[in-house]
Amino acid sequence: MEIRWFKETDCVCLYKNRQMFKGRGYKGRVNLFTEELDRGNVSLQLQDFRQSDVGDYLCQVINTERTEQITIRVGYTQNME
Repeated sequence: MEIRWFKETDCVCLYKNRQMFKGRGYKGRVNLFTEELDRGNVSLQLQDFRQSDVGDYLCQVINTERTEQITIRVGYTQNME
């Protein structure tokens, strides 16, 4: 199984052959829940959130039989307290 996360054309995270590669600008800030991959959880964890992280993210899950993908929009709301 191969998991690819992109923000626009930038590779955020690639999981292939049980190894994880993190894109430039995301090192130390992104992670996958690798212990949950067998259960279908391919969620991307993003830390140290920045304004530049806002946008659309594409997740592709590729195995020998097929490819699945989904696009999600990430944003934030400012706390008005």
